[in-house]
Parts: sequence; structure tokens; C-alpha cells
Amino acid sequence: MKISDLELFTINGRKVTILESKSGLGIGGAIIEGIGEVNASVMSYAEGKNVIKNAQNLNDERRAKIKPEYIYDAISFTKPMNAVAVFDYDSSEKLRAFRRAEHEAKVANAKKELEAKELELGARYEGITELRNAISSWDLYREKFQAAMEDEYNDGANMPKRPNSNLEELHNKYPLASIYLKAESYTFSENHHKFSAGKKAMALLDNGGSAEEANAILDNWLPETALWD
Repeated sequence: MKISDLELFTINGRKVTILESKSGLGIGGAIIEGIGEVNASVMSYAEGKNVIKNAQNLNDERRAKIKPEYIYDAISFTKPMNAVAVFDYDSSEKLRAFRRAEHEAKVANAKKELEAKELELGARYEGITELRNAISSWDLYREKFQAAMEDEYNDGANMPKRPNSNLEELHNKYPLASIYLKAESYTFSENHHKFSAGKKAMALLDNGGSAEEANAILDNWLPETALWD
């Protein structure tokens, strides 16, 4: 479903069709019954009590239906006039349900893409998923252990459980996966030299390069101009 498929109305009963944005950001305007196409580009909000106080062309019956504490969806526009259109309660709920569904779909797609990528990496780099999970387990353990040590009310009886995995053994068992994950970690750096080294090493490995070649790139990421005696 697209946002333009939603049947929406303003608080004074005007039908509204929200148009899709060509850029994928915000909205691409709207068509309001009795007004025509308007140049709204983003969704905004209006608090019920302010709508009750400031809304124009709203009869007493419709004004009485406004919930003071509810936050209504709205759009602002400057053409063909400078105004704000506030959606009624049912329409605001429809818009929120649409945004939730849209967000959930994006999360689900991102998860599928991540799982597909991990399967592809697993086929190329033996043991990479096992090693990645082990590293994550140890990182979480260290984080919880540090928090427990800093907790003055912790008597030592509820310390986190150490993972069963042996990182050194796994790194030795899966050298290509190990160096790939090291290269991947470099791409999280804010230093562009280190980031570039990580990307270069990953590309080398993806194209059949050796762990030794990739490690040489990673160990020499600092430019010569930054070195001194």
C-alpha cells in the first residue's frame, strides 16, 4: 500500500490525498478537497488543545470532537495559500499505522539482506558466523563484567557468566574469517585512513587475496606522513 491509497480527512471533513515524494524523502504534496494541490513536503503535528483554540472554519460540533491531549497529524503548505491542514483522529491513526507498517517492512527487509549477506560470507569464509558470534559474546561479557565491578551494590554473587568459546582457538582455526572481521572492524573507524585500509583489505579478500596480504594492509594503515622517529 502507498500513502496515496489512504482515505484521509481533515478535522473539518475535507478529503485529502497525500502524494508520494519522488525523492523518497518526506511527501510530494497533497490534494485537498475544495483547495486543490498544495505544496506540503513534510508531515507535522498539532496538539489537540491548540487545535481547539486556533482552528478556523470549524463548527462547534467538530470542535467538540477534538481530543485536547491527542497529537494530531498535520501538513503545512504555502501554495496556493499559507495554511495548515490538521487530520482528524481516524486519519491520524491511519497515518501512524501506515508509518509503523512501513518501518517494520524496512526493518524486515534489512534483516533479510543482512542474513543473506551473512550466508554469502559464511560460504566464502569458513567459520565467520561462529567467530562473529563468539566475539559478540565476549564483548557483551566484558561490558557486563565491567558494569558489575563498578556497581557498589553488587556483592559478587550475580556476576555475568563467561562464554564457553575460546577466541584464540577460533581465530587460529579460521584465519581468513579472522582477518576479514578485523578488516570489517576498521570500517567502523572515524579515521578515513583506517576506514580505507579496512575497505581495501576486505576487497582484497573478496577477490581471493591471502590473509597475509590483507593483514599487511591493516597493519600499515597509518600514512607515512604521520610516522615519526
